[in-house]
Formats: sequence, structure tokens, C-alpha cells
Amino acid sequence: MPYLGDGLFRAFVIATKVLLLAGVPFLAVGYATKVIDVASKISVSSQFISFLLGAALFLPAWLLSSRYLWKPWQFICTLEHEVTHAIVGLPFLLVPRRMWVTASHGGHVKQRWVVRFGSVHCMAPGGCCPALRLISCLLSLTC
Repeated sequence: MPYLGDGLFRAFVIATKVLLLAGVPFLAVGYATKVIDVASKISVSSQFISFLLGAALFLPAWLLSSRYLWKPWQFICTLEHEVTHAIVGLPFLLVPRRMWVTASHGGHVKQRWVVRFGSVHCMAPGGCCPALRLISCLLSLTC
């Protein structure tokens, strides 16, 4: 019996492509009607228009500055990244002490705990366990 695997598989692939291509117009019409239905139910507020206007103004400025003002743009991007680290650390009681930002060598934020866990605080209700001491300080038992 001759081996027909490759020819049969190729015929199956061609038939599948033909069926998918034949169905594309129907899929496009179906999706288009749903998109039009959803779009007709959306109410556009002035805040959303302001957002779109800001995005439309920002994109050309971003493209131009990233192309022609590379070093200042890298500095601004690194600064934004390090400020994000500083802000995210605040809910975890990390206060930013120093921040280094460069255009070519990255940046770093040095942070410090708000609540100190030194030997003076070992008398707090949590002993020398930092987690229990932090909970007792947050509950204002002693700090």
C-alpha cells in the first residue's frame, strides 16, 4: 500500500484554508455589527474626550523626543521609574531617603523603614520579633 500521508495532509491544509478564507466575510460582518451595537451604547463624557486629546498630543511629543532628544528622554523615563519605586514603597512604610537618576546608567532609590527595629524597641509587646513589633506599633500599643 503506498504512503499517502503527505499528500493527504496537504489537501487537508488547503481545504481548511479555503473554508477559513470563505468564512472571513461572515466573521467580519458579525463582529462589525456587534462593535456598532456596543459603540452605540457608549456615552462619551468630557473627561474621556480630554483623555483622548491628551493622548493624541502626547504621542507625537513622545515620538519626537525619543527620536531627537534621546538622553533627556532617557533621564525622564528613568526618573519616572524611580519615582514609581518611591511611591509604591510608601504603603509598605518605606520612606525614600536618596534617589540617583542618570540618562545612561539607570537609577536607584534608597529607602528606609519608618518604624525602627532597634534594641530600644525590644521592650515593646512583640519582643524582638520585627513583625509582631510592627503590628503592635500599628495598633498603637507602644512604639
